[in-house]
Amino acid sequence: MTVLTERDDLLVAYAAGLLPEAPSLVVAAQAALRKDVRRAVGDYEAVAGALLEDCETREVSPGLRESVLSLLNEESPTDEIRTPAGDSRVPVPLQGFVGNDLEALRWRRVIPGVKDTLLPTLGGGTARLMLVKGGVKVPAHTHQGLELTLVLEGAFSDASGTYGPGDLQLADDNVDHSPVAEKGTPCLCLVVTEAPVRLTGRFGRMLNRFVRY
Repeated sequence: MTVLTERDDLLVAYAAGLLPEAPSLVVAAQAALRKDVRRAVGDYEAVAGALLEDCETREVSPGLRESVLSLLNEESPTDEIRTPAGDSRVPVPLQGFVGNDLEALRWRRVIPGVKDTLLPTLGGGTARLMLVKGGVKVPAHTHQGLELTLVLEGAFSDASGTYGPGDLQLADDNVDHSPVAEKGTPCLCLVVTEAPVRLTGRFGRMLNRFVRY
C-alpha cells in the first residue's frame, strides 16, 4: 500500500525540479519500481511543460544562449547511473549512490537485527539504506520532520498497514510508530529523514539525549 498524504505534493515538486537531492532520489527510485508512479510523474511534468509554454519570454544574450545549449549537448551525468544492475534490489537511479553490490557497502550496526549505511546525497535530509532482519521491530519513534521510507525488498508493517516492494510510507510528527519487518526475507529500505527521529516509549525517551538518528 502507499500512504497518499503529501504524495501528490512530493511528485509535483519532483516534476518541477524543486526537490532537494535526498527526497528526489526516493521519488526516482520508486518511479523505477512502479509504473503508476512513472505515469504520475510524467503527467505532472507535462503540466509543468505546458505552464512554461505560457510564460512570458524574454530576450537573452547570445553568450548565455550558447552557454546553455553547450550544457545540454554535454554527456548527461545520469548516463553512468543507467548501467545494468548487478543487484536486482538496487533501482537504476540508486546505483550511482551505492553501486551494484550491496554487500560491499560499509554497513553500521544500529541495534541487533538492524543495520544501515549512509548515502552521499547533497541536501534535503539524510539518506540511508536500512536493512532489518525478518521479525525484528524498530524502536518506537516519532519524527521532527518528514520521513520517507521506500521498500526495496521484503516488507514491514505498523499501525497504518503493510508495505512491500515499491511502496512508500510518508511519516511526520503526527506519526508515532514501531515498524516490524515481516518474517522471512530481510526488509531493505531507502530512508530519507529531514531531521533526526525522536525515540518514544518507556525507555526511548530517556535515550534521546544520547542517541541521534
